[in-house]
Amino acid sequence: MLLYTGVVLYGPSLALGSVTRIPVWASILLNGLVCTLYTSIGGIKAVVWTDVVQMVLILVGYVMVIVSGLYHIGGINKAWEIGEKGGRLNFLNFSVSPYDTFTSWNILFCWTVLWMSSYCASQTQVQRYTSIASLKDARKALLLNIPGVSVTLILAIISGIVLFAVYSDCDPRLT
Repeated sequence: MLLYTGVVLYGPSLALGSVTRIPVWASILLNGLVCTLYTSIGGIKAVVWTDVVQMVLILVGYVMVIVSGLYHIGGINKAWEIGEKGGRLNFLNFSVSPYDTFTSWNILFCWTVLWMSSYCASQTQVQRYTSIASLKDARKALLLNIPGVSVTLILAIISGIVLFAVYSDCDPRLT
């Protein structure tokens, strides 16, 4: 958890430091103090509400990227067409060849391992479950999480397709 906390503090502090010209060490200290303060005062309730605010900001960001990207390229049909030409829309590939980078099988396996480790072994997730009053309510919260995660993943995929379409003619070696 110590390494996790260090990385979680360093990332935003680096971003904040580059935007505001605050030294990274001061930004780490500031972020650490703010998080410690609101967690100490508000407890797990403050942590959960912070998660809610962060999720709303993430969803708004996805929607803004999708809308502005679609406006820029001329609509969803154009994005889909460019994504298809670029080979980005191969959703169902049931090949068992070890030479295929992405197949439905390896995505299913990797996502299962990822989500099981996150929901079963992550201290931050388990702490949230155990803070719920009853096992029935914890199960309900976990089941309500499924549509939220699904919407987030769908928006992430759509924004990826849109961004690919927006930058499809950009060659980083030439620019």
